[in-house]
Amino acid sequence: MVSLFSKKWFQLIIIIGGIILVIFGLYKILVPSGKVSQVFINKFNEVSNLAEDIANTSALDLTGLEEKEAAGDFAGALEITNKALVKNTETTAKIKNLVDKTTELKELAQKITDSSVKESALKVIGLIEQNNDLGNRYLNIQKQTIELISDYYEKQQAGQKVSIPEQELTDLSNQATELAQELKEISAQYTTALDEFAKNARITFKKK
Repeated sequence: MVSLFSKKWFQLIIIIGGIILVIFGLYKILVPSGKVSQVFINKFNEVSNLAEDIANTSALDLTGLEEKEAAGDFAGALEITNKALVKNTETTAKIKNLVDKTTELKELAQKITDSSVKESALKVIGLIEQNNDLGNRYLNIQKQTIELISDYYEKQQAGQKVSIPEQELTDLSNQATELAQELKEISAQYTTALDEFAKNARITFKKK
């Protein structure tokens, strides 16, 4: 039997799960000003805290999977992948909540009266929205990957002749690599946009 762990794409997709959304959970507004409301500040910090929680809890725990596979314990392997699917579902729900809170933040930004502050705030929020979309897209890749792996183990457990779905998993790996590059680019833009917003609004951000 060819091991799933002999393929680099498997390790790559799992690792990427730990970096999606991390950049936007690194900052909170520490010193406010009169140019943005306290309600806006509270909502921004709420969004930041939610993103940080997702970054800290979204990584999959596949401890023991390689050993289960090597031992031919496919029932045990399926138990691990099923738990991974549960984690994927939980993280998807958290990102939905983050998307909702980001929409609320955007609505508050629309009410800012200073045009330069409003424009820079909306630029920051637009990047958060892009990052949220990346998170959802990644979770879909993650889910498809786990489902393919689970199907592989189910067929092994049933004694069926099965080969690794290499093309499908390679395609998913390539998609994940593209998302990682997008995340890198958005992260750089976010830092610049955040600096501009802080300057225009005369607020101070604290890096967590």
